[in-house]
Amino acid sequence: MNSKICKLLLVWKDPQSLQRFVVGKLTYRREDKKYQFSYSSDNLQKAVEVGFTNYPIFPDLEEHYEIQGQLFPGLMNRLPNKNRPNYPEILIKYNLDITSTDMEILGATRGRLGTDCFEFVPTGIVNKVIMKVSFK
Repeated sequence: MNSKICKLLLVWKDPQSLQRFVVGKLTYRREDKKYQFSYSSDNLQKAVEVGFTNYPIFPDLEEHYEIQGQLFPGLMNRLPNKNRPNYPEILIKYNLDITSTDMEILGATRGRLGTDCFEFVPTGIVNKVIMKVSFK
């Protein structure tokens, strides 16, 4: 696939209220093959006030993180394991294929884990995710 996803938003869900906050962004620059992460959101301070501390591999809320040539190693566990026998079926489920990039896979699956309150959301659908839980 030709990657159309170059930006994903990091969303943290408060485990108490279940409210979601956009707390950062992950970007991929094709021209120099760099992945970048930074905390930048109007809601970051609100998230901190209700208990957000950081994303574990990005401990400093003021830092700009960058890596070239590959997705940050600490995010690889959020992608389906390519050695799984049903890996092709997982890709099909998300309308992906073996040529899909890590950013496309992370965006489609949202990189959810059962052990934390984070997900990576494509920018086009983040408002649906936030609004869905913000209004009661």
